[in-house]
Amino acid sequence: MGLIGLTGQTAMITGAARGLGLSFASVVAQAHANVAVLDVLDAPSQELLDFRSLSNVEVEYYTCDISVKTQVTDAISRVEQEFARIDINVNAAGVVTDSSFIETSEETLKRTFAINFNVSFLVAQACATSMINRIKASADTVPVDPAVQGGSIIFIASISIHIPSVSQNISAYMRLQSCGMRAS
Repeated sequence: MGLIGLTGQTAMITGAARGLGLSFASVVAQAHANVAVLDVLDAPSQELLDFRSLSNVEVEYYTCDISVKTQVTDAISRVEQEFARIDINVNAAGVVTDSSFIETSEETLKRTFAINFNVSFLVAQACATSMINRIKASADTVPVDPAVQGGSIIFIASISIHIPSVSQNISAYMRLQSCGMRAS
């Protein structure tokens, strides 16, 4: 089965310097979407940059601490300037600390919830605002169907919410429950 074509669309993905986020970036690039990545690491992997030639798409990497709202806002503005639009937001950034329930510190708990839940919400909120503003701007010139010209926001969840891990002590680990939204 072939991938749904996303030609001309831009996917903004958090945590795509490596791991699952990089895998999601690969999939949207193969579907011909341009890829904008927000990640805390200083530089992108060569694998991410190779999507340019492998899939003939634009790929930009923005070093950004997504736990700092001003950095997110600035990065989203740069994505809008360089790509003209955000159509898809995949929130894949996440952290996990190997620590038993009894030994998990308050600092670890706060950081885990901040990155895996709060920050994903704030990035999605910024992307939704961008999508809505694009729709409003288009509505001034042509009729807009938000179901077509809107956008998709995807939160990555973990099965660890429902099934405990026996290979790692991750009592503080949680990810958003699976959900998807369309900007309209």
